[in-house]
Amino acid sequence: MPTGLVLIGEDITEAGEREVMEEAGLEATFEAVLVTQGSLWQSDMFFAVALKPVDDTQKLVAQATEVDDVKWMPLEDYASKPFSATKALYNNLVQQCVAYANGTYTDMKVSSVNSGRGDRVELLIPGTDSPRL
Repeated sequence: MPTGLVLIGEDITEAGEREVMEEAGLEATFEAVLVTQGSLWQSDMFFAVALKPVDDTQKLVAQATEVDDVKWMPLEDYASKPFSATKALYNNLVQQCVAYANGTYTDMKVSSVNSGRGDRVELLIPGTDSPRL
């Protein structure tokens, strides 16, 4: 599962698309925020996003400086790997991915809104009961 940091001037949707391109050579577009996780003792946030390949026939290419290999694998197989299966945080993340793939996930609503500070646009992520903006 590709991961990485959001660059200055980027939002999480752009970061997800860029990271999967860099690490797996896959051009994909943002679809949904699946989960977010933050630490009470650190100032970082982790977001997992769903992306859709632009073309299903693209060949995956591993970024040699960051990953050893890339491949498609059923989510159930990924979920059963010791790293995911034995850690509650990652197990929950994978379960959100499975729910999304099965069409049973109620996604967070992600909207771009003007911040009121010039032309700056921010992402707003209200709860699932909020209407789409």
